[in-house]
Amino acid sequence: MEARIPAIHSYCDRWCERCAFTARCAVFSATADLSPEEEDPEHEAFWERLSGQFAETLRLLEADAESHGLTLGEPGPEEEVRYRQAHAAREAAVAAHPLSICCAEYAATVDAVLSDSPIWREKGSALAEEVRLGIRTPGSSYQEIELAEDCHQVIRWYQHFIGIKFRRALNGQIGDGDAPDDPDCDASGSAKVALLGVERSRLAFTSLFRLIPDEDRLLPLLALLERIEALGRKQFPAAHRFVRPGFDEAACV
Repeated sequence: MEARIPAIHSYCDRWCERCAFTARCAVFSATADLSPEEEDPEHEAFWERLSGQFAETLRLLEADAESHGLTLGEPGPEEEVRYRQAHAAREAAVAAHPLSICCAEYAATVDAVLSDSPIWREKGSALAEEVRLGIRTPGSSYQEIELAEDCHQVIRWYQHFIGIKFRRALNGQIGDGDAPDDPDCDASGSAKVALLGVERSRLAFTSLFRLIPDEDRLLPLLALLERIEALGRKQFPAAHRFVRPGFDEAACV
C-alpha cells in the first residue's frame, strides 16, 4: 500500500471520483464507507457523525494541550465579545472584496444560464433533426451529448467551489496576515486551487461554446471567469508557486 500524502486534501478540488490519489488520502479513506444518510446534511445521521468528529477533535486538542502543561478553558465574556467582533469584521471585509463579489456574480449567473435555459433543449432538438435528415449519425450525436454533459458537470462542480476557495484565501490575508508574496502560506495554496477551478471551468465553457455557440448566454460567463482570474492573480501573486502536496510534487506522481 502506498504511503499517505500529508495534507493532500487541503489543496484539492474534492472531486474524488476524478482523483488519482484517493488511495493516498486520509480524508477519502475516512469517508469512503459513509452511508448516503451520513453524507446528507439534511439527515440526522450527518450531524451525529459531525458531532462525533468535533468531540474527538476536542479530545485530541485537550490531550495535546495537557502534554504541554496547558489547560483549555472557556473564554471569558470580554474575550468572546472581542472574538465575535474581530470575526464579524473579517467576514465583512472578505464579503466586500471585489474578488468575492465577482465570484458571487459568476455563481448566480451560472444558475441563471444553466438551470432554466432553452440552450439544452435547442441543442437536443438540433441534433435530433440532423440525425433525422441524415446529416449525422446517432453515434456522433451521442458523443456530442456526452461532451456537453461533461462540460455541464465540470462547470457545476466548480461553480461555488471557486468562490469558497478564494474567500478562504482572502481570510488568510485579511485575518491571519498571510503575505501576498509568500508562496508557502495557506492563502497562496487556496488561491492556487481556486485558479485551477477557474481554468477548468473556462475550458469547459469553451468546449460547450463550440457545441452551442450562444454568444448572449455563454460569453458573459467566460468574461466573468477572465475577470475572476485577473483579480485572483493580482491579489495572490505567489499562488502559482505554491506546491500542493502530491499534485505538484514530482516524487509523488
